[in-house]
Amino acid sequence: MKNRNLDYLKVDKSKLKPKRELIEEMGSHITYETIEFVKQIENEAYPESMRILQEARGIMDYPEIFSYFVSQITIARNVDWYIIYAENNEHIDIIDLASLPTRDIDASRKEIHDYIVNVINERALEGNKPIIASAKEDTSYKMFQRMIKNGEFELDSDIKKNWEYDDNITMHDIILKPIRQKERDEK
Repeated sequence: MKNRNLDYLKVDKSKLKPKRELIEEMGSHITYETIEFVKQIENEAYPESMRILQEARGIMDYPEIFSYFVSQITIARNVDWYIIYAENNEHIDIIDLASLPTRDIDASRKEIHDYIVNVINERALEGNKPIIASAKEDTSYKMFQRMIKNGEFELDSDIKKNWEYDDNITMHDIILKPIRQKERDEK
């Protein structure tokens, strides 16, 4: 006879995979939920000196923090990562990206990579714009280096510097030239 208490259905949470679903919000359509999600990830992923979004009450605080109009800002996210970028007439700026070390780290890394290569890169190509980023040397800079090595972008500029608020954090201001992925794949 089966256990009527359904104890046999209990599953260890570490074996459960979170539901993965890309959410992309732009401009004034960026929700309070997304702002709070970004703050939670930032709080866990960054050292205290790099947490610049914790005081943001909503999207209307972002222009002061990032020096872009609300209408230029896009946030893409999934259950354990986010990317914030802005597009103006001159370039696309990957302002911030962060992920958590979760059990689905390979999935999140692939999603971040695919989003940058397939979405941001394509937007840059359409507008004939470079992609700029200020990348932390021990995290996102390594990801951009792999993309360059894989031929997914060309590096136009790489300036190494200390982060303006903490001399112990090394950053790279990079400018990437987008590459049409179809052409790259045909080579």
